[in-house]
Amino acid sequence: MTDLTLKRKAPTSASSSDDEGATEQTIRGSSVAVDDAEGAGANQEDPPSYVNDTPEEIDRPATPIYPPKYREVLSVFRDDFLYPGDPDFMLNVSWHDAGFKKILVDKKASDHKRMVVAELNAVGEISPTDCFLRPDGLFTGGAGYTKDGVAFERPLSGCKGNFVLVQPTEPPFDVEWNPVHTNLMRVVQNAPRNTKNTFETCVRNLGKSLYFRHNWFEELNVADPYFKPNTEVYDIFNWPTPTAVAADHIIPLRETHRTRPLRAWDIEGQPIPPEDYVRKLPGAMVRITFTLVRNAFRGRDVFSFDIVEMEVLREPVALVSSPSKLFNPGHTTPSRSRSAMAH
Repeated sequence: MTDLTLKRKAPTSASSSDDEGATEQTIRGSSVAVDDAEGAGANQEDPPSYVNDTPEEIDRPATPIYPPKYREVLSVFRDDFLYPGDPDFMLNVSWHDAGFKKILVDKKASDHKRMVVAELNAVGEISPTDCFLRPDGLFTGGAGYTKDGVAFERPLSGCKGNFVLVQPTEPPFDVEWNPVHTNLMRVVQNAPRNTKNTFETCVRNLGKSLYFRHNWFEELNVADPYFKPNTEVYDIFNWPTPTAVAADHIIPLRETHRTRPLRAWDIEGQPIPPEDYVRKLPGAMVRITFTLVRNAFRGRDVFSFDIVEMEVLREPVALVSSPSKLFNPGHTTPSRSRSAMAH
């Protein structure tokens, strides 16, 4: 049984809005899981010059009135969580050596006796055109591939989902995006390096976007499982395999691996099942919690995000059946639904 409660802080109450009562805001998460860099897909750039971590002023244009739910989310970000959009964000995080990788940690965590992984929060829109979340990772039969002159295999167990998070169009998160992206870029630039000439980063300059990927499977002997749901729809015996070749390859995998479903909740606070990822997430505006790690792989420093959880704040336009579904004033937190997935 996996405890999904974050280590950073005890549950806190969010600020009350005019239309809503005080809402318990609870973040749930897991320990960091770092993918290897095979087929990372993150863009490759020349290493930037180092910068110090002194807070700097980042333009924040005035914003119009926005729904109470959005105001509540932003208020909780700033008051209780590690939010990259805060001016003092760089003072609250640091890089910690964890063997073969370096992990971004929370310098001001409530537990001062041990290092606590920095679980970051942001709101963005999942790109509808750069989102590949089919639960078989578009598996085609395990055919190998070559990258930088090195041959790799691509078994079903190594399949990943990935998507790009872009600037949302709705206030206040549209104007919050620049500070979020700028501070994440700065924390990557300040990271200790194993190499000098090449690196891959999940923080992209192109379109000021963030790149996420997620392994769909992990070995059974992993000491700290990513997720252990209590419902059969998420286990490896019921995992969706849209093609016959994937259905054949998942049978032997059941003896050695478990699934890693996304901790993702829809606008009603209900868990999103794997078969609905491709329908409910591309184009959605989501609140996402994630961690940041730096891995050295084949002469490159590879920076990657690990998804802790996601909550849909605004559905994709294709799913909106009425204006009321753009914002549900009765929905304040999916914590009650999450409890069903946490045991």
